[in-house]
Amino acid sequence: MNYPRKGVTIVEMAIVIFLMSLLLSIVFSLVQNFSIFKTTEGEAGILKDMYSLAKRTAIKSGQIIYMEFDLDENRYIIYRKIRNKELENQPIVERKLFITNRIIYIKTFSGQRIDSGKITINFYPQGFNDEIYIYFGSENNIKNTVIYPRYDKYAIIKKGEYLQEETYEKLLEEDKGKEF
Repeated sequence: MNYPRKGVTIVEMAIVIFLMSLLLSIVFSLVQNFSIFKTTEGEAGILKDMYSLAKRTAIKSGQIIYMEFDLDENRYIIYRKIRNKELENQPIVERKLFITNRIIYIKTFSGQRIDSGKITINFYPQGFNDEIYIYFGSENNIKNTVIYPRYDKYAIIKKGEYLQEETYEKLLEEDKGKEF
């Protein structure tokens, strides 16, 4: 006498679990790369880390390292110039920012505001660089200011639009012990 089968077999259950885990892993990887989930704070933290990378690379290699911001393309690149037969750029890091996160404008230490085109910062082997303020956010809403100081080895992130009126020493005191 044949009884109708109730439930599923272990093989069927294993196949269903395998297919579900495969689909979940694909969806998870797509969601991680989806730009709307990237925060301006996270991108500002990456910009802060790139400052340290460029400064360390310049000191250790004994060469001038360049960090070029392309405000129109919403990207930046860190590179060194290599002299072979002619002068060429050797990229170290190249990063394109997401549409929801962008560099609104950059202000030089002299107060010049740059909101389009390219700006290049030089990191010298002696441990100093051009001081700039990077205003970072989404659309025209400035959420963070990343400060690249001239002589210090650490960049600073401030919430909102930071104006150059405060002294750098005061910023360092406020920033001690904070982790971004």
